Amino acid sequence: MKKYKKVCCEVSKTIFSRLAMNSIWTVLVFLLLPLSIHAQSEKDNQLWQGINLEYKVNDKLNLFLSDQVRLDQNISKFQLNLINFEATYKVTSLFRMAGGYRFSLMPVVDRHRLYAEPILRYELKDKDLKFWLHTKFQYEFDKKQNNTAHIRPMLFVKYEPKFPDRIEPFLATELFYRISPDANPNQFRIYTGLDYKLTKEISFRVAYIRARELKVESPLRTNIFFAQVNIEIDRPKKKKKS
Repeated sequence: MKKYKKVCCEVSKTIFSRLAMNSIWTVLVFLLLPLSIHAQSEKDNQLWQGINLEYKVNDKLNLFLSDQVRLDQNISKFQLNLINFEATYKVTSLFRMAGGYRFSLMPVVDRHRLYAEPILRYELKDKDLKFWLHTKFQYEFDKKQNNTAHIRPMLFVKYEPKFPDRIEPFLATELFYRISPDANPNQFRIYTGLDYKLTKEISFRVAYIRARELKVESPLRTNIFFAQVNIEIDRPKKKKKS
């Protein structure tokens, strides 16, 4: 049994290491694409800002509620206000299952989203690195029957140094693959940023996200500036019987 666990650990370590390297190379290639490739593309700058609340029900179940406002057209116009509810269940130390609902308040037509998201998690303790491999399955709809379905694989890597222990930089890549109404990849994102721990319960995340449309003649390239406050809400302590 010990030999089997050791083999599984080595296989998992190899897989996540290769995924991390592939992700890093993908990011570098994406950032260093020749300018001629983007000659016919359009550009935009956006600001995403919000707050996220986390409540730990027990050792396996966590609940999240977040609110976010997004501005587009060079951070000059309201794009949407989204409210997202999510539940995450820890199946094993390596596997979690998440699911949720998102409501987007938009200028023209409001949107609804349902999603399920299996998450693989791996940790290299000697390197202070953590890896998350997300695969989100989402379905969006509105009253005008503009329904879409996507698969969104994401690799997220975070460095959690022992000193300074308040700052945790991260890097991630994500692909949007539309499966309905037609099947094709239609957006690619890279993320880079850091989490800063203000207190044990409160942290602040800032990030830069670069998004690019795929499979279109004049792809939109978007620079997204992201800021979010994360607050962990403790369970109420049980009163001791006197």
